[in-house]
Amino acid sequence: SSQSEDNQDSTESDSGKAEDDKETSEAKLIVQSSNDPIVEQVITNPSWDVTPTKQSGEHVSAYEEGHIDYEEKLKTIRNAVQLDENNIIYWSVKNNGSADSSVAVVSNNDKTEKYRVYIEWVQNEGWKPVKVEKLKKLEGTY
Repeated sequence: SSQSEDNQDSTESDSGKAEDDKETSEAKLIVQSSNDPIVEQVITNPSWDVTPTKQSGEHVSAYEEGHIDYEEKLKTIRNAVQLDENNIIYWSVKNNGSADSSVAVVSNNDKTEKYRVYIEWVQNEGWKPVKVEKLKKLEGTY
């Protein structure tokens, strides 16, 4: 058994580049506890990227399916929680006080991962995640 452990170590140290990238991006996550009883953790990540927008001219914030702004919001939300397009339920996506701020409650399909995601519009660039709250339950969160 000790021999197989040695093998594992050597595989890890010269693992592929992709593996290293994943570790670095996860290392940037800042996880904090919350005073909110339904929030398990508050997650921020300084290296979250802006979802490049295809919109031009004045930014119009929209909440209709099929609208480019709404689709870009959904993509930004998925990126923030690392959920696939076919494994996410949007319980709520709404305005968070201004046209440049939005909040969503989402989960994976089997509801084992539940999140409240805050995104903000970066002028001429697109939507960017600013905060993710990992939720203990969905009820009363939106």
